[in-house]
Amino acid sequence: SKKSSGKRPPGRFQENQLHERAQTQLANAQSLDALQTVARDYAGTDAALVALMSLGDIYFQQNQLDQSSSAYQAVLERYPESPLAPSAGFNLAAIMETRGNLDKAVKAYQQVAAAYPNAFQAAQSRFAAARLMEQTSRLREARQAYEDLTVSCPQSSWKEEASMRARKIGAQLKRATAKTGAGTKSG
Repeated sequence: SKKSSGKRPPGRFQENQLHERAQTQLANAQSLDALQTVARDYAGTDAALVALMSLGDIYFQQNQLDQSSSAYQAVLERYPESPLAPSAGFNLAAIMETRGNLDKAVKAYQQVAAAYPNAFQAAQSRFAAARLMEQTSRLREARQAYEDLTVSCPQSSWKEEASMRARKIGAQLKRATAKTGAGTKSG
């Protein structure tokens, strides 16, 4: 007869049961507390991932930015390869933007685009970074970022808007150069 040496690692059956319980708890979660319980008690499961994203979204809608940020950060730390990780990164950048930390937001959007170049959020992140550069009068950088988006994400729904904004900024820069250059030409 075999002696049992305490806990055995979970087999496939137990693992499937855990995931099923987690999904059931998530489906029945009617409150923030219930979502937090799923995220905590079923860490490592898809249900916990969805619970964390849901918490981040709800907290953001309630303007509880610290809690929202913590939930999205947990997604990135615990589930970096998840298909939801680019959304979590994008949402963290949006929180920085909401708080007025525009330079940090630009960097965060750029990091999302670099870390997840094939994700839907890559083009959206590139566009958001360029938009903030434009908003903060970093026009040459913004124009370059918009142009880069049109090349790196040719199928993106953001391409047309980025192209239009790059042309508009180009015209602005040309007018500004003509004004400053007009007074310095000798003739």
